[in-house]
Amino acid sequence: MIAMAFAGLALVGLSSCESGPEKATRKFYEYLSTGQIEEAEDYCTERTERLLEMAAALGSSKELNPNFKFKLVEERIEGREAWVKFTDIAGKGQNDTTEVYLIKVDDDWKVDIASDK
Repeated sequence: MIAMAFAGLALVGLSSCESGPEKATRKFYEYLSTGQIEEAEDYCTERTERLLEMAAALGSSKELNPNFKFKLVEERIEGREAWVKFTDIAGKGQNDTTEVYLIKVDDDWKVDIASDK
């Protein structure tokens, strides 16, 4: 009985790690870098989704980077807000660090590039 309780806690802990700010940021940029806008929208706020749709409608899109490789530099969580710093270790500017702001919407972390935080 106690072993089952520990196993249950371990599963809850693992699922929490898998849906944190780092994962949301990584998935958002992996999809975005390959032009999979609809999939990227699963990991962003509604206002960021509107920006992506507007950019796509105007025909402006960032250069695709199918070799994108996410490397976490730092993750900071403060309540329902988070900041993730990462580099694209396969990109042209390998020393460039990007910082992303996220907010927790319901129980999911969402990238909010439309924010000024």
